[in-house]
Amino acid sequence: MTIGEILIQGAEVLVSRSTPRLDAELVLGSMMGLTREQLFCSCDKQVGEAYSSRFFDFMEQVKSGKPVSYITRSKEFFGRIFYVDERVLIPRPETEMLVEQAVEHVGALGLASPRILDIGCGSGCIGLSLALELPGSHVTLVDISPDALGVTTMNAERLGVLEKVKILESDLLINLLDQEFDIIVTNLPYIGTKTHHVVSVDVDAYEPSLALYGGDDGLVLYKKLFQQILIRKSLPKCVIGEFGFGQSDDVFSLLNTFFEHKASSIRIQPDLAGIDRVFVVSFL
Repeated sequence: MTIGEILIQGAEVLVSRSTPRLDAELVLGSMMGLTREQLFCSCDKQVGEAYSSRFFDFMEQVKSGKPVSYITRSKEFFGRIFYVDERVLIPRPETEMLVEQAVEHVGALGLASPRILDIGCGSGCIGLSLALELPGSHVTLVDISPDALGVTTMNAERLGVLEKVKILESDLLINLLDQEFDIIVTNLPYIGTKTHHVVSVDVDAYEPSLALYGGDDGLVLYKKLFQQILIRKSLPKCVIGEFGFGQSDDVFSLLNTFFEHKASSIRIQPDLAGIDRVFVVSFL
């Protein structure tokens, strides 16, 4: 069987999914160590029975709902490939906004060596991207999950910044009370168990619940973080965070409750789909 034939049959297995051909290409490319472009140029190449058998086993897993990224063990984020597995949330395109906003604020503030903290780092995609985008930065990445920190460390090593960043276990800011930061970025779990319970069946079944759920309304961890920020000796210059669909009003109200008399500005930013997605609090 040729690569072209395998891809056609793989896409047929996944016909009920929104991107059957792309999913098939990503899985087969990962198995064979080929890019999509290389697959296109190798459509007539024969594939051994062991490869094809394993490929169709993977197709059945994808059909049942397993994320393709957990099979390929990779996900692109901000133009770089990150290792991911079931220990961490799969990076989403909209989360790239956090990196963009942080870079923008560092430039606007004129910080040559910004001290940046990524809270709830997961795969490390946000903090490590910032370490690479801002070569003069000092980036600290924290997570409450030792398993997630193992993935962060792996990605830091793969991307060549392991010696440049700090990776620590911490429940939000608990282990960082004596350290000061210019920029805090965070994508905390924000799906609610009672309200704001916007989550697909596949995500709920396969991605780590610790990285998904933030209490009854999804904002418990953000409330805890904001409380910790306020009791620090010095405030950061900026806090940037992501939240979910339908949470904009609640998030804005929460930010005003905690920071109305401390912040110079509190803004909500929409993503490319026009959905409110990111908050930006400046303390100047």
